[in-house]
Amino acid sequence: MIFWGCPNNCTFCINRAYRKIYGKNSGKFLRSYSVNRIIKELSYLVNKWNITLFHFHDEDFCLKPITYFKKLVEKYKAEVNTPFVCMANAKNITPQKVKLLKDMGCVSISIGIETGNDHLRKNILKRNENKEDIIRAVHLLNDAGIRTSSFNMLGIPFETRSTFMETVAINKESEIQYPNIVFFYPLENTELREISIKNNFLNNQSEARVPVLNFNLVVG
Repeated sequence: MIFWGCPNNCTFCINRAYRKIYGKNSGKFLRSYSVNRIIKELSYLVNKWNITLFHFHDEDFCLKPITYFKKLVEKYKAEVNTPFVCMANAKNITPQKVKLLKDMGCVSISIGIETGNDHLRKNILKRNENKEDIIRAVHLLNDAGIRTSSFNMLGIPFETRSTFMETVAINKESEIQYPNIVFFYPLENTELREISIKNNFLNNQSEARVPVLNFNLVVG
């Protein structure tokens, strides 16, 4: 990871619980190393272990301001020059950042769609991007030759067969190359678990013991 923390408040994500623990106004939840330190550590890994691909697990690799981003790209390309994959929020994927990502060596980006229904995404999951944001971002990445994959959830509260088909549709319309789907799991201390209990989707006295499954979503 290069950056730690996430500014968003998605109801299914553990970052929301982390923010309560560490305090959203503490100044420590969103943090990162300096560009020089990042480059120094990555260069060491490449030289020491002959790394040929990095997988950055930052919640949103495109979150940083463009000035920071430009400096990172310039030094990474000059001193690390190793392909990588990452994750990003569609809202923060811009033409300028896509060009910089391509120059930096990004080969794949994963984007959270979660559901194709804008109402569920905004009001139940509390994500800030809409259908148009997602389609625009994926097309920018595809046009730049950066592989795209998506995260989608099945079984969130208030989902119907119709809203699930909207999830299939947005993956097709945006031309996501590698859509992935997981089953919603009501993690402790997440708001979506409380929503599930309040609306009788989940018994508060029971413990869900179903393992999280993952499979490719075929949309073609």
